[in-house]
Amino acid sequence: MFQFPVVYDTMTVYDNLAFPLRNMKTPEAKVRSRVSEVAELLELNTVLDKRASNLTADEKQKVSMGRGLVREDVSAILFDEPLTVIDPHLKWKLRRKLRQIHEQFHITMIYVTHDQLEAATFAEEIAVMYDGAIVQFGSPRELFERPNHTFVGFFIGSPGMNLLPVSRTSDGNVQFEDTAITLTQSQRDALAATQSQNVKVGIRPEFIHVWQEARPIHGKCRCSMWKISAPTKSSRCNLALSPSSCALPKKRRCPRSSPISASPHSAETLYRRIPDWRAAGR
Repeated sequence: MFQFPVVYDTMTVYDNLAFPLRNMKTPEAKVRSRVSEVAELLELNTVLDKRASNLTADEKQKVSMGRGLVREDVSAILFDEPLTVIDPHLKWKLRRKLRQIHEQFHITMIYVTHDQLEAATFAEEIAVMYDGAIVQFGSPRELFERPNHTFVGFFIGSPGMNLLPVSRTSDGNVQFEDTAITLTQSQRDALAATQSQNVKVGIRPEFIHVWQEARPIHGKCRCSMWKISAPTKSSRCNLALSPSSCALPKKRRCPRSSPISASPHSAETLYRRIPDWRAAGR
């Protein structure tokens, strides 16, 4: 199933759905049964007699999808960004329909997309590609919580993971410019297990807590708040540790005073080790 709907415009919706079966010399009674079943599933019953040229973009995509489903010998379906041309308010309906089809027919679906939300919505496993190679394969939760590539950490999540280039210190911790970052013992062990000098600390914005006064909490560091986005359901603050900055979403109103102290909610999830080129963690 391609990015742009591929249908036979001069045929009716019924004939489009029946075309693969008729090519296989399937008995007409079986054709009617399968077309009826697939049309009901895709909510195309009311347009079966319409010419495909008169359909909307989302209806045409459902016809394309139906042509793949109508054959019972199909073991896998490849979707190549099928929702790109669909209006945003209709995308969620088709996402739900794809999930329903997958659960009902138990067909393997390979879905190609640049939209992480689409991938996370109905994928059981996601393969993230970078420079033509798969850099990580796992569930949406695994990709979010345990990225093993800097691209995965930044690409999955909105906003993406903050990646801070750090240097090792003599006591087994790390330092970002003039800010010392204290690691847990497991993180220090992971850092010691790699000899790479290309070390980065990855911090998920969702796990950052902000206070105006210092607190006796492990992993806190002093920073300045220099920008707050317009208040919405989820505002965004920018914090600066030295000259650089990292962004985080805030559900509550962010204090505008500066400087402030920031501490990770869970250091175990904020610092991770990626062998050879990204920094320490579990």
